[in-house]
Amino acid sequence: MYGVKITVVSVGEKPCGSGVKVGDSWEIGCNGKNLKMSDFTGACPELVNTVLPQCLIMAYDGKLAWEKDGKATSCCPDPDSQVVVSYERIPIDPAL
Repeated sequence: MYGVKITVVSVGEKPCGSGVKVGDSWEIGCNGKNLKMSDFTGACPELVNTVLPQCLIMAYDGKLAWEKDGKATSCCPDPDSQVVVSYERIPIDPAL
């Protein structure tokens, strides 16, 4: 298992209604058998709902079709703000 770091890499011309900005990031950690979300303050429910399925796949070492070198991207469903986030696996300390 892995943790996953989610980072905002771009926002469209119209600002995000939740105030998400480029560089904002969140993590989903792992204690070897369970996933744990960090503080997702600032992320709207639509963005969280968009990122969770991809994070689960990456955390359990699955592959996304568009993934390259352990990283992938996806977009928030809001067509006005067009928030794009990247996902990246985080190695977990096996002693945990």
